[in-house]
Amino acid sequence: RLIASLLAHLPNFAHHRANETYELVKEWNLLHRILHSSVAIASDSGSLLFLVESWFLRDLLRYLTPRLDEQVVYVTGPEHDGIRVLSRMCTFALDRQSPVYARGNARSCSDALIEMNQHGNTLGAIAHSHPGHGPNATHPSSIDTNHLGGLQRTGSRAIGLIFTRDGYCRFFSVDKPFRVTIVGQGVKYVEENVYQVLPINKD
Repeated sequence: RLIASLLAHLPNFAHHRANETYELVKEWNLLHRILHSSVAIASDSGSLLFLVESWFLRDLLRYLTPRLDEQVVYVTGPEHDGIRVLSRMCTFALDRQSPVYARGNARSCSDALIEMNQHGNTLGAIAHSHPGHGPNATHPSSIDTNHLGGLQRTGSRAIGLIFTRDGYCRFFSVDKPFRVTIVGQGVKYVEENVYQVLPINKD
């Protein structure tokens, strides 16, 4: 339908509309190739495969870094053809919070996981903030790896995600191999599983 619309606008000299439609065609084509290549990778390697929109990463950064204290949130989303989509935050109350530590309330965490299950979803990632700046500040601590490793060894397919206040984020795992694909604009690749969420240019 997009291609038909593009062809319809060209003879009428509606160049602006034709250009907009052309850009949509390119975006759909890119997403189509990403999804199909991701399925192939997942079936070949047995890795967990995650798809994340750049806009959602920016929402996570905004939620996790408004103050100096560390913040944490569950992340979930649908799964289709072996691809896990990270698209929704599930918040919970904290029992303890400081610039270097955050601990969720056990009852509130359980309620968040139950709500996920009621919607047919499972825990996809545990995202939290770290003090410091730059990509090196996103390395998981021993507390982070011990907590996530314990979950993964009991069967969880969740991964970890750490943000700094200057927009760097790191996806990590302990026992589960995984791959991440970021779609959308405004995110810069830094190194394997590490990205920078860039400020939006509002000009």
